[in-house]
Amino acid sequence: MAVRPERKELRRFGIALVVVTAAAGSLWLWRDHRTTAAVFYAISAYGLLASILFPPAVRPAFWLLQRFGHAVGWFNTRLILILIFYSVFMPIGLLLRLFGKDLLNRKFDPDAPTYWIEKKNEPFDPKRYEKQF
Repeated sequence: MAVRPERKELRRFGIALVVVTAAAGSLWLWRDHRTTAAVFYAISAYGLLASILFPPAVRPAFWLLQRFGHAVGWFNTRLILILIFYSVFMPIGLLLRLFGKDLLNRKFDPDAPTYWIEKKNEPFDPKRYEKQF
């Protein structure tokens, strides 16, 4: 993440920042918090001027939000994976073990001469490869 953003990317980020802060200011104004709305409108005005006149001026906000987004993404990824594992895969695995199912045929059979699974010998047809499933 050490790549420095180009002016065009900073300009787009600045415009997005303007839209978000102006919307936040409008929300605070609608809730009758004039001082907070004024702060958001000031940030929006600064972002608009900086984005148009000198895009590198929004680089600190870009850097800060990139780091924040990376941290939130790191946390959410682990949280979602933990939730999915313990709410979906673990119960399915426990049920399969409870009922003695072996979906991958991993049981050892000492009487089996081989574990090779024979494949049907079908004539070559290129159309078969277009729809593999």
